[in-house]
Amino acid sequence: MRWDQSKEKCLASYCQAQGLRASTIRAYWDALDQYTGYMEEELGRHAPEQVTMQDVLSYVDYLREGRRNGACTINRAIAILKKYYRSLVSMECIDRYQNPMLGFPRIKAARRKFPDILTAREIKRLIRAPRKDTVMGIRDRTLLVLLLGTGIRANECAGLREKDVRLDERLIRVIGKGGDERTVPLEKTTAQALRVYRKVRGEMSPDSFFFRSRKGGGLSRHGIYSRVLTYARVARIRKKVTPHVLRHTFATHMMRKGTKLVYLKEILGHRQLASTEVYLHMTAADIRAAMEKHPLKKVAAGIVKYLPDVKLRFQYPPGTRFAFDST
Repeated sequence: MRWDQSKEKCLASYCQAQGLRASTIRAYWDALDQYTGYMEEELGRHAPEQVTMQDVLSYVDYLREGRRNGACTINRAIAILKKYYRSLVSMECIDRYQNPMLGFPRIKAARRKFPDILTAREIKRLIRAPRKDTVMGIRDRTLLVLLLGTGIRANECAGLREKDVRLDERLIRVIGKGGDERTVPLEKTTAQALRVYRKVRGEMSPDSFFFRSRKGGGLSRHGIYSRVLTYARVARIRKKVTPHVLRHTFATHMMRKGTKLVYLKEILGHRQLASTEVYLHMTAADIRAAMEKHPLKKVAAGIVKYLPDVKLRFQYPPGTRFAFDST
């Protein structure tokens, strides 16, 4: 089987059947294009069944040395290749033993760097940034409140329909990654903000997008990113603020308030609990603050003054003689 034919089978059949988004499938296609180009041009492999694990290791070295890719990027490429070969095996395009990704090792990733979250004061400044005397200003303020109050993704927010927002029940219905559907509860303040925007925006049909653009269509994912960046500048927040940072801010503050991990997983729409566990991280400030509350601190000063500031006999070099030793 030729490379183009195998990619078509993998992406057009296997990945679409799994409900992957068009943007994800395009990213997979680009990654496989790079992989198959290397295999043909550098190693002379003209079909997927000709590739060995050693060939894939060579490709990983190319990513690391030739393209200067980091561990996260390389692991993503490995994950795509595993899915690619798994799809070919499942569709009986190649035999199981011809899969070079069986038992392929995962590259140890560098320590994950988390984006800065917003403080309570920064959140207040960000929400106050939009104007409150125009429909667009009220829309944007509601948008920020919703992102910070639920942690939904930008594309999930853009996809909200009128029928998905059930304010009487204080719930929204969200379509997440891979078409997964979930229901997210709304806090009273968030529900009230949505209610105000709906009132000033006017009645819409159930299938209409909830957040409307100036031209009357639905507000796009790019438009949401643009709004968040704009108001972060207006609020004079020096951190890089994106919808993902607002999602991270929501999740981190929820964890600090004692929300159980399994509940947060459902709210965020994670398929695996491991994805939610990243919010268990503790910052250096958190650790210092916790240590400052240690009960030993109150009595430490009194304890230290009773500790002897002298050397004991066993701390001296062997053979040392002391004045009180008998001769």
